[in-house]
Amino acid sequence: MKKLYFVPFFLYLLPILLFLKGFSEHGFYLEYFSLFNDYLFIFSLIALFHLSIFYFVSRKKFYYLIGFYILGVYLLFGQLKETFMLLPKLGSYPVFIPLLILFPFVFYFFIKKRRLFKQEFFRYINFTMFILCFHQSVLVFFSFPNHDQFKLEKIQFNTTKISDKKPSIHLIVFDAYPGFHSLNKHFSYSNVEIKEFLLQNNFHVFDTFQSNYYQTQHSINSILNLQYLPYLENYNTSLFNKRFYVAEQIKKSKLVTFFKQNSYTFNNNSIFDIDNQKRKGEILSAQSTNYFHFRGVLHRKVIADIGWNFGIGKYKINYFYQTIIMNQHYANQTAISYLLNKKFQKKHFTYSHIMMPHEPYYTDKNGKLINPINALESYNPSFFIEYLKNTNRIMKKIVSHLRKMEPNAIIILMSDHGYRNLGEKQTNALKCDNFMSVYFPDQNYYNLKKIQSNVNLFRLVLNQYFDQKFPILPDKQVWINE
Repeated sequence: MKKLYFVPFFLYLLPILLFLKGFSEHGFYLEYFSLFNDYLFIFSLIALFHLSIFYFVSRKKFYYLIGFYILGVYLLFGQLKETFMLLPKLGSYPVFIPLLILFPFVFYFFIKKRRLFKQEFFRYINFTMFILCFHQSVLVFFSFPNHDQFKLEKIQFNTTKISDKKPSIHLIVFDAYPGFHSLNKHFSYSNVEIKEFLLQNNFHVFDTFQSNYYQTQHSINSILNLQYLPYLENYNTSLFNKRFYVAEQIKKSKLVTFFKQNSYTFNNNSIFDIDNQKRKGEILSAQSTNYFHFRGVLHRKVIADIGWNFGIGKYKINYFYQTIIMNQHYANQTAISYLLNKKFQKKHFTYSHIMMPHEPYYTDKNGKLINPINALESYNPSFFIEYLKNTNRIMKKIVSHLRKMEPNAIIILMSDHGYRNLGEKQTNALKCDNFMSVYFPDQNYYNLKKIQSNVNLFRLVLNQYFDQKFPILPDKQVWINE
């Protein structure tokens, strides 16, 4: 026990505590090889600091404690920030950061002449860290979710080999594109121009259609697996385990598996990893578990909270402008370019996901970039409508190209959810009022009247064109608070 007074175990126990806490949240999905490298780097720095103090500094305990404080602030910054947010005004950056800087100076003057207190405090920190690590280790054993609770319903496909003459399919999701009802009611905008264009190109355009979830990852998971996600409603588990179960289920999409088993090429032009094909764009919910594991470290938390401030304005830093402000715009251009330039030769199922007219509203109606400060005004209806008009312009270009290059392909234009930035006027129903338009090469749209929501879309398509016999599910919206 005497070593507790002299050896800074707490320096090494702090990253262990961070790992155990992350493991209890999302350990089933951690990418251990890359995580090992991250922790090896952290422990190497700690060991270097420890040895430097041990051999070259006389007031060892004080500097060990200061090192522990700095390391704790860096690794646990996000959790400290969230805790201070519970106290009035103390969680704001102008107050929180000065408090963090001031504390070690106050601590120094407090213990400067209190040698006995310093020894007892040193031992107390060591002892406390051992207790916390032990407690978190116990919690790990109770944190593993029951994987059966997350299983999707088995989908029974008709295994008869489908004909080589079956059509290719383009699924093109325009993220957060609201339905005609929402646009009329809340923006006094009929959107008639795109409707008339699609009708002239022999599309069926739904006047009203509903998503089943108003979160992108849940909506896409439901569409690509042809079913509702019951565990989101019934099973109380951590948000991160939910997210990564969803990511795994999208990656192993039953719809994609079906098409591949029937000699279709799958092309992933989306924001998700699917079938061992990496995503083209990036959204928070699609990022790796290791990203989430270190999401609270100082630099990531600060960038996530206020990084956009360094990408706009008079003194903007180009790195932040390109990586934070413009990243989504560049991903959109990549997805659009893919559709307009790729030569689709074999029969294929291609899923494209374009983050438009989702905020930020980067452009005016002609595609010209606007001031990024304005683009970030997600509640500004005029900027949204301008960006919607540009989305329509791009949609027309894509439709005209695909109809010319692949006249016999099924084309599905849809959104994953509706508009979500109405403030006090927002309702869950409006979040799920979304856009839907389809082109069938034989223009047989009679059966479309049977469906009113996203979950049933591919059930109908597979029944009508791929010899399946799926029942049409009841239409409903599921509210998941995340």
